[in-house]
Amino acid sequence: MISPLLFTASFMFIVCLLLLGVIYSRIHWLLKASLVLISLAFCSFFYIAFDHSLGYPTAVKPDDRLPYVASVVREPAPASHDPGAIYVWLMVQGVPRAIVLPFSIENRHVLSRANQQIETGTAINVSIQKPKSRTDQVPYDVTDDATLEISQPDDDLPRK
Repeated sequence: MISPLLFTASFMFIVCLLLLGVIYSRIHWLLKASLVLISLAFCSFFYIAFDHSLGYPTAVKPDDRLPYVASVVREPAPASHDPGAIYVWLMVQGVPRAIVLPFSIENRHVLSRANQQIETGTAINVSIQKPKSRTDQVPYDVTDDATLEISQPDDDLPRK
């Protein structure tokens, strides 16, 4: 895969070639200067957007039960004031999506059971449940104390 920096450099090279045409054209110099500044800003926005689209974990709650792929638990480290985190990869529309959760011992145990089931070849789904203390209907992110639940996927084969 092409690195984001190389991809952005290629994009900037093409923009520079186009800007050369703008600079040597017969338009007012203020318009030329503004086009150059706009294109430089666009290149930086392009790099930021491309960098964020590479699968870095997000802290949003997925909609429903999703197929579980893998997880990594980063234990808390009080010496460095690291609260820890849990990274969960779920399949969203056929593409793995990384979700970050705050560390909790309960979620670590749930993911340990999920990993054991995956190792035995059992497909499972994971859903992120809203904390029991929250009864409102307001959407939330998973920076709250969300809990994980595992379940068996629905059987797609018809029964006789």
